[in-house]
Amino acid sequence: MNITLNDWTLIQDENKLQRGNQLIALQPLCVKALALLAENAGQVVSREALISQVWNGRIVSEDAINNCIRKIRKALDDDPKSPQQLETIPKKGYRLLSKPVDLTEEKQSTTTKTSFLRKHPYAWVASLMFLGSSLITLASSLPISMEVIEIRSDMSEAEKQAQYQKIVQRTENGGHMIKFEIAGTNRETKPKNETANQASL
Repeated sequence: MNITLNDWTLIQDENKLQRGNQLIALQPLCVKALALLAENAGQVVSREALISQVWNGRIVSEDAINNCIRKIRKALDDDPKSPQQLETIPKKGYRLLSKPVDLTEEKQSTTTKTSFLRKHPYAWVASLMFLGSSLITLASSLPISMEVIEIRSDMSEAEKQAQYQKIVQRTENGGHMIKFEIAGTNRETKPKNETANQASL
């Protein structure tokens, strides 16, 4: 399993840390300790937990644990006085500050998605068709009506004003689409606001 720690990648199977083309070998115990810290990132891992899970409960000296942590810090190029990766909590243990990412899980997730698309190549088409039919159903349920209002050049000014007033009345409360003709020229359906602007001219 590979784990990323900021710009580092822990390659557990090979007991190595990698950053770009740089490879640093780590002792197996240090790899196990770093993996345990990564599993509990943001939480304090006690020295007792390290002894139990890294050294399998064997009796080890404090120097052995300190030496292991020191090697991890050196590999990560981390300063214990101003830690960016691994923090010492006095009389408590150690805490990994960076949030690790399990590259193995990410690869499996990507592989699963790719496999699904290969097995079901038209799944996205079906999704788009469903979305389109839903929008059509929604649009057909809206309370919109159509009315034709004519304004002709042979009308008197009073008749034209009456027709303009009718347009304003029909559109001020919404729910209407107005189609009207001026001087015999057919104009397409216009929304409320644009029609109202026509009426104010």
